[in-house]
Amino acid sequence: MGFINNDREDSTTKFGIAEHFSYEPAGECHFRNSSGRALSHALAKSHGLQPPLLLFTAVARSLYSERKESTWQQCNKWRNHQRNFALAAWMLSGQPAQTPLHTSSSSSSLAARLTLNDLPPSSPPRTSPDIETPLPVKRGRDLWDFDIHGTPLDPISTDGPEQSSPVRGTPAERAAINRRKGQKKRNRTLQLQQSLSEGERTQFIDDLLRSLEEKNIVFGDVMLHVFDPQLKRGEVRWRGFFEKPGMATTILNFWVDPSNSSTARAEVRNWAINYCSEVLREEAHIITESRYLQSTGRAVNADFVLDFDIEHISKFLHSSAGASMKLLSSFATSTRQLVNKSVTHAIRKSKVVTFAALSLLGQFSQRNNWSHRVMALYLYASGAQRQVISVMSHIGITESYSHLTSKVRTLLARAKRQPRLLRAPFLPPDTLPPASGFGPYIFDSVETGKPSTPVEGSEPMSLPIDSELLLQKLEEIVSIQYGTLRELSQSMCLASRKLAFTGLFVGAYDNINFLTRTPEQALGHTDVMENGTCATIWKLWNASPDDMKIADLNISFNCAPPLSLDDLLPTPAELALMDKCLIHCLLRILVMHGGPAFTVFQSRLDKTLPVTEDKIKPHKTELHPMPAWNIDESTIIGQDDVVHAIYNELCAQDSPLWSIIAKILAGDQLTIARLRSLANIWAGHEGDFAGFGWGVWILGLFHAKIADAHGFLVTHWGIPNKGTRNPGCLAFHNTVLHRNPIVLTSLPPFRTVCDLIFVSLYACVLHCFLLVSGKQTLAEYADSINGEWDTLVKHAQAVYEQYANGSLVDSLRFLRAVEMASEKPIHPLPGDEIFENAVLFIRDRLITRELADAVKAGDSGRVLLVLKLFAFSFQGNGHTKYAHEMLHLIHNITHVWPKPMRKIVLDNWILFPSGNPNSGVECDLMQEHMNFWIKTFYQAHGSGASWKWLEMIAPCVGILRDLAAAMRETLGTDIGVRHAPVNLSVDIPILMQNLTEFEVYKIRGHQFEPEDGAMVPNVITAGIHALSSGTDNPLDEYNKSFLHLQARRRLQPIIVDPMEHQEGRTIDGPAVGDESDVLMELVHALEDDNATYHDSLLRICVDMDLGDSRFVLRWMNGTL
Repeated sequence: MGFINNDREDSTTKFGIAEHFSYEPAGECHFRNSSGRALSHALAKSHGLQPPLLLFTAVARSLYSERKESTWQQCNKWRNHQRNFALAAWMLSGQPAQTPLHTSSSSSSLAARLTLNDLPPSSPPRTSPDIETPLPVKRGRDLWDFDIHGTPLDPISTDGPEQSSPVRGTPAERAAINRRKGQKKRNRTLQLQQSLSEGERTQFIDDLLRSLEEKNIVFGDVMLHVFDPQLKRGEVRWRGFFEKPGMATTILNFWVDPSNSSTARAEVRNWAINYCSEVLREEAHIITESRYLQSTGRAVNADFVLDFDIEHISKFLHSSAGASMKLLSSFATSTRQLVNKSVTHAIRKSKVVTFAALSLLGQFSQRNNWSHRVMALYLYASGAQRQVISVMSHIGITESYSHLTSKVRTLLARAKRQPRLLRAPFLPPDTLPPASGFGPYIFDSVETGKPSTPVEGSEPMSLPIDSELLLQKLEEIVSIQYGTLRELSQSMCLASRKLAFTGLFVGAYDNINFLTRTPEQALGHTDVMENGTCATIWKLWNASPDDMKIADLNISFNCAPPLSLDDLLPTPAELALMDKCLIHCLLRILVMHGGPAFTVFQSRLDKTLPVTEDKIKPHKTELHPMPAWNIDESTIIGQDDVVHAIYNELCAQDSPLWSIIAKILAGDQLTIARLRSLANIWAGHEGDFAGFGWGVWILGLFHAKIADAHGFLVTHWGIPNKGTRNPGCLAFHNTVLHRNPIVLTSLPPFRTVCDLIFVSLYACVLHCFLLVSGKQTLAEYADSINGEWDTLVKHAQAVYEQYANGSLVDSLRFLRAVEMASEKPIHPLPGDEIFENAVLFIRDRLITRELADAVKAGDSGRVLLVLKLFAFSFQGNGHTKYAHEMLHLIHNITHVWPKPMRKIVLDNWILFPSGNPNSGVECDLMQEHMNFWIKTFYQAHGSGASWKWLEMIAPCVGILRDLAAAMRETLGTDIGVRHAPVNLSVDIPILMQNLTEFEVYKIRGHQFEPEDGAMVPNVITAGIHALSSGTDNPLDEYNKSFLHLQARRRLQPIIVDPMEHQEGRTIDGPAVGDESDVLMELVHALEDDNATYHDSLLRICVDMDLGDSRFVLRWMNGTL
């Protein structure tokens, strides 16, 4: 326990210091109470001086070093400590500041010369407690109650004893804690040592500055001497200035500190601005020399457009011009933004800074124009007019509109536009190119300041030049320049030619019509309807040249049997699959339009979707639009011109596979019919390409859907003046929904018809689900199911059998016809015309809905099932042309095309431009979209509208749309071009209410007379009857035409290219053309027999002893 020697009256007692200290056996000296901690500060304050921190610190360090001594040894050394405290008191009495402080024995002699009168008065000492009474001790705290600046810390609120923390943790944890405490104490010791040396360092520097002033040397001279590179003081500069990190930055901050003079700060600021300007200029020069932002020497193609990624460009600029980007970012960042940081705002700001840097770099050098050209293309792709692009070019965002759309410009053309140049007798010597080679000049950028130099040559010409000679020389150095759009168009055409060279492509084309209006009509200037053609090609997916040989196609065509009714009728397996597909279609309608309660079945619905083996695997279809031609393809001659224009544009004749593999073309019904007419005309007269025997024609499914919708509307429209007496017809539904009136003689757009048909279908299907379940509302129905999928499937099967069954309608009508034919018919007659029409309505619309869903899913097998039914329905509703096309398509897929070709067609007549699943598009619908963008969005207006412009802009449609989408996605402002689905939550309940009110799906007896014309025919049954009855039915006529074409194609063509014919016969083995002709002649010689084609071919092989009959076996096995 600590104690104080009260028997002696020493200087500490006189000063009143002893009462504030306790001395422990452990060797620690502590303030006894809070007043002791502020002793030094109080004395200093009374004398106007700072606390004697250094001396007290020395005393504390001395006491700390004596901790391990015995208590009596510490008491003997207490006198020295008393002298140090007395010295501190003497310093407080007025000692000059320059007097150095010492803690050695000299301080004791100095204190010995002091008298008590020289010391400040002190309070009388208090009586010390008894020696047995322990004093409160503050371990490890009171010696550090002053910070390193001598400022007293807050007094401790209590002097009571403090409980020590309990011993916790493992020995390793306690050891780690002790190490941290030791490190903390060592750090404090280092801080104290540094504080002791600061005073001496400051005193030395002050003396050094006074010495420089005495010798008339300013501090700037010293810095010039040290930092002048010529004096080679690098070692001094490094060790004295730059070795310690942050010293140079601190000094520069001092120079621009507001406390510095305005003149000094202005000089430093001007230097910093000039230096930063040089740094920015150097970085701009580096970027220009890297050619990263230059379009010179870079092909303007799809990569040129789509590789423009603002994030990659931003990274490049930050790596190549870090200082410039940092300054621009600082210019765009406020203090509040530094505090309130937002990730979204930071990303947006980075894009703004990047575009600002690109604009500035474009001003630094006109060669940095990649971003300007791409942005001009984007504005044009977004529909911006010339005025907008011109304004943007003036502020450095895009290139000018003239550069964007300019035609081919040459030096020769400029000379012709300025004849005065040709009339000049001679040109100044300094403006002429060098004599040898007459090569063009290459000028450096303006910012380099380098003189212009020619590519080659010696001395410039100085003799007069004749105008004709000048024109001849200009032709030699002609410089071809294209606008960005025209250069992009040429690149797209080149990409199409590269694809055509492989031979693995499909082409689709359609007519394009637009009206050129004349605001002020005059002689020869009136409104004109322009008719032309646009085409698009795409790469065949999952195809090989070995599967597309013309020789195999001809063999398969010549060996194909006629089309039979059994080929058109679905097989039992196909009928079962069709029933399964239509039931699943009913479930899709219920889940999608039945309300939120049925959306829980979406996952089960997706898993149970019927899938055939002909479903197209997911892939992305790359489209290649072609130039537009002023050719009317509605005529047979126009079709021939279009086909030749397509293959001439593609330079397909240059491909080594030109005369070997078949060519595939797709289009609407009129296009395919005209192509077939050309093949029929030239069969037997022309060979090879001119004979059109190389073609595989694909009917576009979108136009088939249009024909089906038209036929359905006419069939189920009903009689409008019947009103509520025929509540199941489309005319009544259109009136109930307050839609625009429809006149059958002038049909509305396809979209309007589909909207009316499908909303009526959805209402009828949901109403039938309620009838099957016996519920009044869809909410009650959803609650009754209780999430059971099997129950939902059973109800869908019941709806299909009871309310979408054409056989039920036929049986009811048959019974009514029999009863009406009897002598005494019963009344009411069997059946109900309204019910029958409603059943056929659901059945026919489910087939159309199934086709749309199958195309979207890319399932060609499901599509073929629907097309077989279309072969009958088109015949039944009067669309005989499309019915005839269905016969051709089904016959080709079934017999005419080889199996590999059939697989290629089924894999490529549905496209996936986006590459996403469940996003299939018909090939003819894709071409309609292309025509829309060409004639509506990118067509020139006014005097600039011409076929030359459409020919140039048509190949760019696809890449411009991709650029617009990519730019919107990159900039984060893609608001989309699709509207939200139409809200049918009001239309469907209204129709369901009317169906319930008028009991449409209940048999109430005979209601219409036959002469009313309100009975809807069963188009499928009518089509089957039309194709199978009579001797001159459409099926028989089709077979006669096919057999006649077969016979003509077996003839040797009058005109044939021997080279192409020979190339067509040799692919990878022996010629098969002659052998197939012999076989087919023999086959048709045996047509009078009752033997089948297979038997005939086998007899031929045996009787004629053909040396190589492998191709016959291949055909019999179905591999051709």
